[in-house]
Amino acid sequence: MGSRTVEELVQKGYQVRCLLRKESNTSRIDHLPFETQIGDVRDPDSLLAGANGCDGIIHLAGISSWDQIRKQEDQLNNVIVDGTLHVLDAAREMKISRTVVVSSAAAINADIKPKVFNETSPYLLNDPLLKYSLAKRKAEQVVHEHVKHYGIDVVVVNPCETYGPKDIGLVTASNLIGLMTNAPAVVCTGGTAVTHVDDVACGIVLAFEKGLKGERYILGGDNLTLSEIARIVRKLAGKSDHVFTLPNMAVSALCKSLAFLGATPPVSLDVLEYASLYWFVDSTKAKKQLGYKPRPAVEVFKEVVEWLIDTKQVTSGKTSMRYGGGSFDARSAMIKLYGIMQRKKVVILNSNPKLCGEVLAASDAKGTFLEQLLATPAWHPIYSIESMDGKRWEQLSTDFKQLLHHIEWRERLTPLTLKYSKALVQTIQTDKPKIVDSESISRLVLRILFELLFEEPISKADETLFYQASLEWRKEIAIKGKADSDVKIDFWHRLGELVAHSKFKEGLESYKADPSCWLSLFAQPFLISPQINISDIFVTVFHYLKKDSKELLQAKNWALENDKARLDGVILESIRLRHPFPILERELKKDSSFQGKNYTSGTHFFILLDQFKQEQNFDPERWLKSPAENPFYSIPFAAGPRMCIGKPIAMELLSELLKIFLLQIPIEKIKPQQGHIYSGRDNDGQESIAESHYQIKVLSSGLLKSFKMGFKKENTPLPIPTPVSGCPWKKITEAFQR
Repeated sequence: MGSRTVEELVQKGYQVRCLLRKESNTSRIDHLPFETQIGDVRDPDSLLAGANGCDGIIHLAGISSWDQIRKQEDQLNNVIVDGTLHVLDAAREMKISRTVVVSSAAAINADIKPKVFNETSPYLLNDPLLKYSLAKRKAEQVVHEHVKHYGIDVVVVNPCETYGPKDIGLVTASNLIGLMTNAPAVVCTGGTAVTHVDDVACGIVLAFEKGLKGERYILGGDNLTLSEIARIVRKLAGKSDHVFTLPNMAVSALCKSLAFLGATPPVSLDVLEYASLYWFVDSTKAKKQLGYKPRPAVEVFKEVVEWLIDTKQVTSGKTSMRYGGGSFDARSAMIKLYGIMQRKKVVILNSNPKLCGEVLAASDAKGTFLEQLLATPAWHPIYSIESMDGKRWEQLSTDFKQLLHHIEWRERLTPLTLKYSKALVQTIQTDKPKIVDSESISRLVLRILFELLFEEPISKADETLFYQASLEWRKEIAIKGKADSDVKIDFWHRLGELVAHSKFKEGLESYKADPSCWLSLFAQPFLISPQINISDIFVTVFHYLKKDSKELLQAKNWALENDKARLDGVILESIRLRHPFPILERELKKDSSFQGKNYTSGTHFFILLDQFKQEQNFDPERWLKSPAENPFYSIPFAAGPRMCIGKPIAMELLSELLKIFLLQIPIEKIKPQQGHIYSGRDNDGQESIAESHYQIKVLSSGLLKSFKMGFKKENTPLPIPTPVSGCPWKKITEAFQR
């Protein structure tokens, strides 16, 4: 609402000064001319500085999203009531000719019956759970007192439920996501007036220009029941219009039960108390006195639904055990059940990136849930460094760092990338049907990293085997089916032969007790995971670059300028928005406190990256900021002792490949989504019957293991074989020197 009001003012020729906090996101107005005043409505001095020299003030600051309202209840009065008081005091002291205070239709009134209210209706709400409504009403009382006692010129506007595209914070658009699924919608008895954010912005400016001193104007729209809203949204989304309206008490009980199980409630608990009332209003006064013209609700929702689908905020709506969302979030429910079986506290996070960063930085343990129960068996016989815990992880991670040092990757990676990319570019130029698809990227990465390890090109036979092996492991890790054991065994034997005839052969002798520890250093971080993850990431990178021609042109310019920092920003921003991993998992090994809340040792945190509520605007330059200034810093590669160990080499390879793709290959030839299977966002919720059956089998097995761990006190890591004499790095160094 604020950004659209700024745009409306600029279009009408006003000079605009914006009061912004240091962390304010200005991406939606950066293209507009405006002055900036850093401050906060809770800081009177900053308001005085901001108002100095202005003719008018439009006060839009506040806590608006339901998620924020729930989490910042203690700040509601400070921001909404005291903030309004400070704004009016600044207006009075600076002799501002006109102030518009943007309140809410929530400050008008509501009822359990579908009554329509206007500006003169008495406010009869006294439910202490309606904290936002009560705070907005108190703020209007502050306005009334200032007009009465000081005679200042203030106009109040009361927007109703406001929707629009580019709702990157999902302030109201999140209300519609749950309705856009294949399953029938469930709603309670309630309703609201609906309007478009552009119409509200226009109404706010009209109130500034035409409103009468001391008056309030409702900026409403069509009054619709929740059932009517659900039917409109579902029809626009191409779904059936089956909607069930249940009594409020039944909906409340259902929502709380589903939330406890980790499933997605049909009505968010954040809005339940509001949703059960009718917030119907009459905008006749604003239409007559201001010229306010709200558009029909169908047009409002059409834009938002199209934006949600276009930006992939809405999944297929199918229930998925690996990926969250849908009408029933089976995955979160399963995680909660694992916690009950293991008798451990589970915390699921899908927002607040700063909190996620603190959690990730605080623990070096993945825990006894998804990584141990699902990922580790899927990787067998490989030990994935990212999935291990305890001494085995310590040994593998230490050896991996030594291995990176010995292969001199910083000196050799870029020349190898240029060598093999040149061959791909030549093939694209001479073979017109040839494109850069998912398989092309995986094979290119395999060629580069194989020679980086073994100092010779990979043979065609080995390349075919290793690529096929990556698909098999990808399938089992993604819980899409059991991998072909013959392919796994062939890969494992061939890798053993290669290592046995290389400078790394001493490692096999040292790790006689468990040679898998040594072979895993080559298999997972070099030969399997990069094939999977880099192709996943490029699907997302080119999704965003192709979506906006300006972003594509800008990225090409950065490639021409060899601006690695900004190319890295393109990659990191793509990962942030559509992460290749659905979940990050951590277990606390000691009592900890995050953001004022205490957590006991053993608490398991799950960060749902594929359901993360965050800004949706694509802004690569946010990654030029320091970690302290960028709240999303920990999201792409995690943080702390379990930060992705391959991050440096992965970012170097991704950045170099992106530059080559942008400068040397026609954009229409770059189609990484083609042939992209088993992982990544393009396959979410698209399980076949066989795949769903396999998921149920695997997850049920995990549930049984959790029961044994919790009730038979088997809550300990798997036994770890100790190497005979440790890693023989001295001998390997001598081999490299020879």
